[in-house]
Amino acid sequence: MITAFDTETHLIGPGRLAPTLVCLQWQDEGAAPAILHRAHARPVIEGWLQADNVLVGHNVAYDMGVIAAQWPDLLPAIFRKYDRDQVTDTKIRDQLLQIAKGEYRSYQDSGGVFHAINYTLEALTRRHCGVQLEKDIWCLRYSEFDNEPDTSKWPQGALDYALSDAFYALACYQRQDELAASTGRPLLSDQFRQARAAFALHLSSCWGLHTDPEAVEDVAAELEAERVELVGDLCRAGIVRPDGTANTKAAMALMEQECLAEGLPIGRTNGGAVSLSSEACDRFPDGSIMGQYSRFLKVRKTLANDIAMLRKGFDAPIQPRYDIADTFRTTASAPNIQAVNRGAGIRECFTPREGCVFIAADYSALELHTRAVWCLERIGFSRLAERLNAGIDVHSEMASKMLHMSYDDVKAGIKAKDQTCKDARRAAKAINFGYPGGLGAEKFVAYAKNSYGVTITEAEAYRFKAMWLESDPEMVEYFRMASALVAGGDTGEEEALFVNRWRRSRYTSLCNGRFQGLGADAAKEALWRVTRACYTEPASPLYGSHVVAFVHDEIIVEIVAGGAHEGLIELERLMAEGANMYLHRVPVHTEGVCMRRWSKNAELAYDLDGRVIPWDKKAEGSP
Repeated sequence: MITAFDTETHLIGPGRLAPTLVCLQWQDEGAAPAILHRAHARPVIEGWLQADNVLVGHNVAYDMGVIAAQWPDLLPAIFRKYDRDQVTDTKIRDQLLQIAKGEYRSYQDSGGVFHAINYTLEALTRRHCGVQLEKDIWCLRYSEFDNEPDTSKWPQGALDYALSDAFYALACYQRQDELAASTGRPLLSDQFRQARAAFALHLSSCWGLHTDPEAVEDVAAELEAERVELVGDLCRAGIVRPDGTANTKAAMALMEQECLAEGLPIGRTNGGAVSLSSEACDRFPDGSIMGQYSRFLKVRKTLANDIAMLRKGFDAPIQPRYDIADTFRTTASAPNIQAVNRGAGIRECFTPREGCVFIAADYSALELHTRAVWCLERIGFSRLAERLNAGIDVHSEMASKMLHMSYDDVKAGIKAKDQTCKDARRAAKAINFGYPGGLGAEKFVAYAKNSYGVTITEAEAYRFKAMWLESDPEMVEYFRMASALVAGGDTGEEEALFVNRWRRSRYTSLCNGRFQGLGADAAKEALWRVTRACYTEPASPLYGSHVVAFVHDEIIVEIVAGGAHEGLIELERLMAEGANMYLHRVPVHTEGVCMRRWSKNAELAYDLDGRVIPWDKKAEGSP
C-alpha cells in the first residue's frame, strides 16, 4: 500500500530546520485524506513504521526530520523503514525522471528558448495534474493551532490546505509511475537509495556547524587590508575607483589590450562584451594588473559573501541545504559547504561545539578508483586500476613525469615538504581529475587555476594531456564511447554502473558523470552507514555524535573529545566498507584526521599512548 503524507509545523528559523510538529496529514491509495493534531499522531506514525506500506512525501526528509525531533525514540524505526526501501520522495522521483530525459532543471523549447524546471510540490502538481496550487497564508499560521488538538475546530481553509499537500503528493506519485512505465526502463529504481541519502544529509543540516568569532574577525581584517592595498594598486591602473568600486569599462579595455599584447584570445560574454570572468582573468600571472584585478574581485566577494556567512554561525548553527546534480553528486547551498573558499582561512573558522572535536575521513583519490572500476566493467581493462591496486600514488607518478624525476624521488620530496614536488603533485591532481571530464586545453588551464591554484600554459596543457593518455590508454576508448553516444545530437544516454539509473546529458557531463556518479553512489552508501551508527547503534563508537558536513568524498563528524580515537577508527571502517560495496575490484582506502577546526592542512597525530589527538591550526599540528 502507498501512503502519501505531509506535516505542518512551526516556522523554520535560524538553527531550526526541524521545527515543532503541529499536525500530520495523509492519504492512502483509494481512501480519503485524513489529518491529526500532534497530540494524536504518534500511534499512526508508529503503525506506518512497523507496516509494509511505502511512505511517500514531497521533500520527505524534512517531514521525517520533524517526526524524529518530536519523538527521538522513533529514530531506529525510521532508519529501519528506510533500510527496507519503504520511504520515497516525489521530488527525488521527478529529478530521476528529468535527469533521464536530459532536462534536469531546464528544457529547451522548439524555438530554442530555455525554460527552468522546478521541483516544488506546486511545480510538480502543475506539470503532472494540471492544477495550480496556491501557497496561501495558512502555510505560515499552523503554530496558531499548537494547543488545539481537535482539528474539527480549525478553520476549513487550514484543513483544506494541509490535506491538499497529501492528496497531490499521492497524485504526483501515481503520475510519475505512469511516466516511468511508459519508457519501458526502470527509471525510478534508484529512488530509495537517494531518499536514504537525502535523509542522512538533512539530519546533518539540522545539526549544523558553528564558527569561531575570533577566527572570523581575524580573517576579515586580513582580507580588508588586502582589499585596501589592491584598491590602491588598481586605482593607479585606472580600473578601480578610489571608493573601491570596479571601473568595468576601463577594465574591459585593459583586458582587451593585455590579451592582444600576450597573443591570447579575447574572452566574450554571451552578449559579446569583453569578459572579466575569473576564467578570463586567471590566464594572466598573479602579479600582473589583470591578475591583481582577479584577486581584487575574489577578495571583495569573499568579504561580501563568505565573511557574512561565517558571522551567522556565531549564535546559531550554519545549516546548508543539500540536493543532487545531474551526475548524482550532491550539491549544497546557503552556504555551499562543499566549495568553501580554500584560501584566507575560511575553513578554519568552522569549529566544533564546546567539549567536542571534529573527526573527518575522506577517500584516497575516490574518483580515480571509480573511473578505474568503470573502465574495468565497461571497457574490459584499465591501466589505472593496475597501478592503483599496486599501491602507486598516481598523482606523484604524474608529477615525476612532469619534473623528469624518478617516482621515488618525487615521493621523498613530498614527504620532505619540498615545494617543487608538492606543486607538481597538485598540478598532477588537476590533470588526473580534469582531463577525464573531456576538457580541452583552454578550459583545462582555467580549471587548473580555479580548482587547484596552479598556473599551466596551453602548450603545457597539450603536453600534459598526451602524457596522461599514455599512462591511461583506456581513456581513448572512454572518450570514443562518449562521442558515439552523443553522435547526431548534443546529448547521449547511458545507464549508471551497478545501479538502474539513466542519464541523458551532453558530452562533458556524460564523461564526468560516469565516475562522479559512481563516486556519489559509494560515498552516499558510506554516509548512510555512518549516520545510522550515529543515531541508532548504541554499541558504535559513533553513537551520539553527528555528521556536520558531507563534502563529496569527505565526511566530517562532531564527537565528544574523549571518543575521538575510537570514533575515527569506526568512521574510517564504515566509509571503506560502504564504498567498497561498489569498488571491490579496485578497493578504496580512507584517510582520517582529528581536528579542533576544519582544515585541509590537518594532519593525523597521536599522543604518547598511541591515541589520536586533535590538530589545531594555531598550533600547526600540535595538540
